[in-house]
Amino acid sequence: MLVTSVEIEAFRNITNKQTMAVDPQVTCLIGKNESGKTTILKALHRLNPANNADDFHVTTDYPRRHLSRDRRSKNLDKVAPVTAMFALEDADVDALEDVVGVRPPAGTYVKASRLYDGSLRAEVYCTLGDILSHVFEEAGVDNTDDREAIAGDHTSIEAVSAAAKARAREVGAGKKTARVKAIEKIPVELDRHKQYVEENLDDEQHEQLIELLPRFFYFSTYELLPGECDLHALAERAKAKQWKRGDETMMSLPGRGGAGRLPGRGLRQPQAELQAASLLEAERRPYRRLRHRSDRHAPRPQRSAAATPPASQDRAA
Repeated sequence: MLVTSVEIEAFRNITNKQTMAVDPQVTCLIGKNESGKTTILKALHRLNPANNADDFHVTTDYPRRHLSRDRRSKNLDKVAPVTAMFALEDADVDALEDVVGVRPPAGTYVKASRLYDGSLRAEVYCTLGDILSHVFEEAGVDNTDDREAIAGDHTSIEAVSAAAKARAREVGAGKKTARVKAIEKIPVELDRHKQYVEENLDDEQHEQLIELLPRFFYFSTYELLPGECDLHALAERAKAKQWKRGDETMMSLPGRGGAGRLPGRGLRQPQAELQAASLLEAERRPYRRLRHRSDRHAPRPQRSAAATPPASQDRAA
């Protein structure tokens, strides 16, 4: 799944809902110190963390100046400080078909929210218009007048189904023509797709959907990467979830180099399949030390000539 937008509200210095679009390749946050850049990243990480899991806490994370007032008017545990929208990739379409029992139409997306009580909520969404376009194609209803009469300005599956039945009686006049049979398929197909409109997944389907969500890494500093790294050992630590300092940075590099998922697209939790192929491919590519903007004016440590590695061995530029 690809993150398309992020909504944050009632989290630290963000009081009103703020929506941020996410580019499929790279999204860059630029702002002054204390302007909320870290708040956005930490909120997104807490949505579905792959490392250093951390929960939202009302007493420390809810905007302090509104805490007492809002506690009197609503249950703050049910407030969602972060919500993200995800577009589906091909593999997600296949997986959702297994979960729901019917293939999701074009335009289907997933919405996930983390609440202050720690729960993660996920739903599959598709507009009634997108559902209808898909159902018309599946049923073979290609007459423009029929489509307009059935769709009308209805806002529920029940209303559209009733309109389809009425249209079938109107154009059929008691005869079962091919046109009538196609229209009569509409209510059946709409019922099969209703979970994409009514958002009523059962508990088991909800858990399966959550398992499909991307997981997010967060680290605030780029540690100095070693000149040599045993990537097989790193893959084993990732599989066992026994992280060492600097491992998370190393694990993000294959995606940046093209061997894995881009961090901007939501890194999935490291698994055994990531081991040799992605990591060893990353070892073949040069990488460089990334410096935070705050490092620019920091004094550079002086190193003696003897301590300076040869150019051929200095793999972190």
